[in-house]
Amino acid sequence: MEQENKVITEDDLIQYIFFFLYKNLSKNEMHLEQDILAPTHIILDDNQLEHLRELLFSTSFIKPCIGFGKRGLIYLTGQGIHMMKTYGSYMNYVQALPVNKPMHSTHSGDTLKKIYNTTTPQNNALPSINEEDEAH
Repeated sequence: MEQENKVITEDDLIQYIFFFLYKNLSKNEMHLEQDILAPTHIILDDNQLEHLRELLFSTSFIKPCIGFGKRGLIYLTGQGIHMMKTYGSYMNYVQALPVNKPMHSTHSGDTLKKIYNTTTPQNNALPSINEEDEAH
């Protein structure tokens, strides 16, 4: 199989993770690396993965699961579900915020410019978000 070097931004990853969790609401908890990122063949080093977790958790729309044996599991909060139903994506939500109002996350223009180089199979790209899709 031919491999293609693709550039994936933090925006792409965040969009994909929100979309994936929203489309899989029937599963209460999902493992970030094994369930969400592994099927895309996106490989992040430990620092990149920790940075991504911090960005996700800072939104208050995604939370880590707490408890024995739950390391790496995350879930979409009630606020996150409402946000996805209302705006269709996290980036639509961020764009809808007034410029002078502080955001729920630590996102800034500089933070979102960081780019991850990944190797993904050509036919296994991140899915596009269809805002007309509804979860359950």
